[in-house]
Amino acid sequence: MWAVFGSEALHLIWLKMEYKEYKEKAQHKIKLFEEIIARTEQGQDLTESLIDEIRMVLMDRKWDASLGEGETEE
Repeated sequence: MWAVFGSEALHLIWLKMEYKEYKEKAQHKIKLFEEIIARTEQGQDLTESLIDEIRMVLMDRKWDASLGEGETEE
């Protein structure tokens, strides 16, 4: 019986972690798109680093700024 409760507890913890990660990704996308809109409204061009970040977000990959390489997310 305790194995069932333990299994369910782990399942709930994983769901909570996945939801937190989803919220963080969504917030990142929102901030990125707000920046794009602001630059577009002001008539500014997008920088190369911003374009790279857009690519990474759209490809759903993590951007490692220290290495400058994308890593595939599992």
